[in-house]
Amino acid sequence: MRVLIVNNMAPFVSGGAEAMAEHLKRNVALAGHEVEVLRIPFQWEPAMRIPSQMLMARAFELQNVDHVIALKFPAYLIPHARKTLWLVHQYRQAYDLYDAQQSNLPPGELGADIRRVIKNADDECFRDARRIFAISDVTQNGSSTTTASHRRCCARLSTIPRFSRVAAMRATSLRVEG
Repeated sequence: MRVLIVNNMAPFVSGGAEAMAEHLKRNVALAGHEVEVLRIPFQWEPAMRIPSQMLMARAFELQNVDHVIALKFPAYLIPHARKTLWLVHQYRQAYDLYDAQQSNLPPGELGADIRRVIKNADDECFRDARRIFAISDVTQNGSSTTTASHRRCCARLSTIPRFSRVAAMRATSLRVEG
């Protein structure tokens, strides 16, 4: 099976999601699958550009890929018939950080419109995903503004350690097939 792991990319920025993607790549390969990591560019400043970057992700047409494992917004918006989300986090500035008034979204109607676009895209993406796994209670349950689709779809991974402390992922092949 040809598996594509999709994630975001900001030049010269690397963190837990990038380490998780590489670890996942190694384990999927060990399970006998062909695997690549695709990192799409994402800049969250200025916030007014976020909708166009979401559109870029939605415009991808993946060929020769049997399964997609997507990690972060907006990379998880890339369409594919066999897509599983290993949800590191949504665009938190539209969810819990928005509620805490720590968002980069502009105040007023423009910020509310961008937030609505993000949440609607998430709803559609979560409905279309084959399975969704979350890395934490906050990611799974979100805040009072988490979308209904998000709450319905997310399931905790009891057999895989939290991604922030990735050890040996014993159930990688199950998650690829799922």
